[in-house]
Amino acid sequence: MPLGISNPLRRAWQRATDVLWHRSPALALSLQNVRNNTVLEDPDFLAVYAQLRRDRAALLTVREVRNLWTFGRMALSVPGDFAEVGVFRGGGAKVLRRVCGDRTLHLFDTFSGMPETDAERDTHVRAGDFSATSLESVQRYVGTDRTRYYPGFFPATTSGHEEALSRFAFVHLDVDIYQSTLDGLRFFYPRLSPGGMLMTHDFNALSCPGVPQAYEEFFKDKPERVIPLWDSQALVVKQ
Repeated sequence: MPLGISNPLRRAWQRATDVLWHRSPALALSLQNVRNNTVLEDPDFLAVYAQLRRDRAALLTVREVRNLWTFGRMALSVPGDFAEVGVFRGGGAKVLRRVCGDRTLHLFDTFSGMPETDAERDTHVRAGDFSATSLESVQRYVGTDRTRYYPGFFPATTSGHEEALSRFAFVHLDVDIYQSTLDGLRFFYPRLSPGGMLMTHDFNALSCPGVPQAYEEFFKDKPERVIPLWDSQALVVKQ
């Protein structure tokens, strides 16, 4: 979206690009500097992303949604379930639900906003941010078939579900803050199958310095390397 335009023009631009996404995905992508790419030949992905835009369900760029789509499908060659921590309105979960087929998708969120944050590490996020959501609205949007919801503060919400949460092929962390990122890594890393993938959002975001700090601390004694992706994501593949 062009910078420096007023809110009414911004909304008009958003509506216009939404229409464009439905009528000409190739042209819409070209406006986002995506050209001559195989994504133009993937109608299933283009339809999913157009829906996310229309529903205002995801705070992810087209590149980030494409990464979820691509690496999630690659993870289908690995045994285990799929999971997301930090669901917000369900945009990322909607993509993963479409990708993971008959696998179980586990979704963790307070569904009422951010938990307490560390003022030194989490400089741009505060408790209560991202509260414009609810468990019921996400369940309606993503569905409940082969999808399990864990409302509350992670990782406390994993208690009593150890057997169901034992092996994963793909995990998406989108939690913005240091402690929740570290908790996610501590919980899911030992449960990832060999070849399983752990993707995070906000790794390259200047507004979320706690996320790369948690990764640096956790993986300093691990054999895996953290691979930064465009725009703000990063990927780890379990050895």
